[in-house]
Amino acid sequence: MSIFSEYLSAQIARKGINYSRLAQLSGVDRTLIHHMAQGRRKPSGPEVAERLAAGLALTPEEREELLRRCRIVQIGEKTYLRRQAVQKMLCGISMTGHWAAPAAHNETDFIPPPVCCGAAQVRVLLQRLIDRERAVEGGTIDLLGQPENAFLLQLLQNASAGSALHIRHILCLDNGADAEETNLRCLGELLPTLLASGNYEAYHYYSALSSAAGHMTPFPILLLTSSCAVQLNADYTAAIVSTGPAFHLLEKHFQESLRHCRPLARAADDLGHYLENYGIIWDRIQAGEKDTFLNLVPDLCCMPFLDRELLEAHLLQSLPDREVMVERLFQLTRKSLAGVREYPVVQFLCLEGVWRFLRTGRFSEAPDAFYTPISPAGRARILRRVIQEAEAAEHFQLRLYNHTLLPFPDALSLTIGLEEQTVCMNCRDAGSSFTALSLQEPSLSNAFADYFFSLLENPAVLSKQESLAQLQAIQKAFEKNGASDSISSIVRRKNCSDDM
Repeated sequence: MSIFSEYLSAQIARKGINYSRLAQLSGVDRTLIHHMAQGRRKPSGPEVAERLAAGLALTPEEREELLRRCRIVQIGEKTYLRRQAVQKMLCGISMTGHWAAPAAHNETDFIPPPVCCGAAQVRVLLQRLIDRERAVEGGTIDLLGQPENAFLLQLLQNASAGSALHIRHILCLDNGADAEETNLRCLGELLPTLLASGNYEAYHYYSALSSAAGHMTPFPILLLTSSCAVQLNADYTAAIVSTGPAFHLLEKHFQESLRHCRPLARAADDLGHYLENYGIIWDRIQAGEKDTFLNLVPDLCCMPFLDRELLEAHLLQSLPDREVMVERLFQLTRKSLAGVREYPVVQFLCLEGVWRFLRTGRFSEAPDAFYTPISPAGRARILRRVIQEAEAAEHFQLRLYNHTLLPFPDALSLTIGLEEQTVCMNCRDAGSSFTALSLQEPSLSNAFADYFFSLLENPAVLSKQESLAQLQAIQKAFEKNGASDSISSIVRRKNCSDDM
């Protein structure tokens, strides 16, 4: 029996109802119910599970459990868990800000003990070593180990975000049977640090994780500063600190390991690197290479629909080499518009994000620090162009999603190129700090792609026709009344339709 049939038969028995009566209440064929309860048939879709839940008068929690089990038997538990892991990771992304203040005491005078025992003492050691490195001009931290210790990762995240401290991290990606779920969890642990600063670099190699990280050596984790090496046991309760020849030997070991690793992701927090991230994608298209793109842009994808007039009007006058930047951005917009017109593009966005763009003139694809808010006329022009291009090109799909059911962060935008197997991710904090991240590990990028393709069948995502109808209503209301009135009118109409 499947986990769906087990749960269904248990609920039928608990309710004391027979198959014939359930068929009458649910509208599902009696024989089909019998076969599903016995594990001989799978439900054809979630609508069958919905009807059975209604016929059984299940509670909201019981209904959701029946639907969850229905999804698992339809796509397989491994695929279900992978998609859930991607969704949890993306919905949990946050930009936590910077290190508050340096330690009050002079950490440059700190001399670490050669041996440290106990979790509390190891934490103090790590914090003081990182504080000391932050105070040194050109300070560096090198780490070889899995991202399993939340305390150390938080220290590194804050330190790299609040200073010029340069951090390189080597980790192992699993190539075993449970690699997908393990590697996604690993990436999820690293994302806050990767998005905190461009000073953090992550590299990876492949191995059976149990042997690579495992406990054959009593001190599998290595942390290097510019002046000492710290070897840590697996649970961070003991540490050995080395200086002199032993330090240089471990430093050489790290450098040798680095030569055999590949970048997991590259972060960029300036306009030039941001342009490079996206320019590479569109350069490949211009060279005739085929690709399919999946975009998550919660507010609105504006880059392909900007023109030189808007760039000249809104790119900051104080930017160095401003005219060069205007030209580079203009060329990027032309290339990206060509991509929208010529190649399959699916773009997921939410109504709340569209309203936010119309209200503020800000969009998540670019750092706030480089441009002034788009004028109301410019906002209307961009939205109109987006709708026109989607209407003209069958392969350009705009798909609105329900932000309540899919709570992706407002500050997150993401582009997946299927052929190149890359993921470009942008995220900004509550201010204007912005990070563009390029993920370059095929199995992880494939997991992202699979998840976003699955959203096309998700009931929380509208069809292209329904999405265009809603966007056209917003466009007309905005052009007539402005952002505040258009938002209020759409909300009123939505509330009225919900009440009917």
